[in-house]
Amino acid sequence: MWTGLAWTGLVCTACGEAPPPAAPKPQAAPVETPAPPPTVAPYGRVFMAASETGLVPIACHEAHVPKFSTGEACLALMPVGGEVKLDSGATAKVTGTGPAECGGGKALVVQAAPEALRGHATAPADASFVEVLPPMTPEEAAKAAPGLAAQLAAVVAAEHPTLGDAKGLQLHQLAEIDLDGDRKPERLASVTLPGADEDAGPAFAAIYLVPVEAEARPRKLKGEPGAGVQYTVLGALDLDADGRPELWLNSYDDEGFAWSIEQVGSAMLTELGRWRCDS
Repeated sequence: MWTGLAWTGLVCTACGEAPPPAAPKPQAAPVETPAPPPTVAPYGRVFMAASETGLVPIACHEAHVPKFSTGEACLALMPVGGEVKLDSGATAKVTGTGPAECGGGKALVVQAAPEALRGHATAPADASFVEVLPPMTPEEAAKAAPGLAAQLAAVVAAEHPTLGDAKGLQLHQLAEIDLDGDRKPERLASVTLPGADEDAGPAFAAIYLVPVEAEARPRKLKGEPGAGVQYTVLGALDLDADGRPELWLNSYDDEGFAWSIEQVGSAMLTELGRWRCDS
């Protein structure tokens, strides 16, 4: 009979013999903490409207993200001490921000005389990416493209039959801009169909892309019946530096005007930013 003895495997723990040492536990390899990514200061291109209270950002492209933005995101691209380029070509130093004169929001305050703050402004100051179109009268547009108003009137009548007879369509502006970077300009036509009542504004106004090929159909980029808004293309600018410019538009009605930056796509225009000033 066995008493008072305990056996573990082939070792008797009650016979005065020590158990074999336990094998050491494997140690986990140390985990390295990844280094934080380097901080990149915001940078990109900004387009602004200038007034006596400062420069209001309309649209910008944040190249460090990258994406199009508007408002305060654009202000972050222009730190205090930086420089902007004014419409005159002169540069001005950024001193801070303040309330915008029109449209609400904030404006960029710069070191410049109030009379120098007219038209548009851009940042960075060392980049030229805006093309301002010379003004054109309806008479000059009609002379530059005889027969185009009648061609577009037929297109408008087909697209918007509720307007009825569109033979009174007027060619408001004709602009040539290279929209796709192939060094061949595309034609843009701004048109207006007067309303029966002058006080009610135009019955229809729009911007059309007019192909050079006679058999190709013009494509409407912007405009709807009854909106009471007329359009002028003020210029073109390449905010994202991709070689395909965006459009700088002026839209106006009886209550004021607005500047907008619009991207040309396969359909109608996409608005990237807008600044409105009511009368």
